Amino acid sequence: MKKKARVSIINSNDNYEYIVDIEKVNNKINYQEDNTNVLYDIDNKLLIRDNKEMYMELDFVKEIGNIYMKELKKSIDINLKVNKIISDENHIEIEYKLENEIYKYSISME
Repeated sequence: MKKKARVSIINSNDNYEYIVDIEKVNNKINYQEDNTNVLYDIDNKLLIRDNKEMYMELDFVKEIGNIYMKELKKSIDINLKVNKIISDENHIEIEYKLENEIYKYSISME
């Protein structure tokens, strides 16, 4: 079932906000922002972002991430520190630190 959601990604330099159509199936949220396909697995707390330049996985349970740059065919492992995860039926908020930068990622569903 598709529904509208407000997605935001905020750090000290940028504030991105999108109104998107999401599909939530088997506790996985799928949506498209610009030219990026996004999947958030609620149960495993895993965020996947995929576009023509890169594929990124952030595992908020294991506090590790991986970015694969497609054109260069190179993969980079990154450490991340999760400050908080708040999740209920219609809202998800994750605050994490990545490379000394704090990010706030949220999905607010109708």
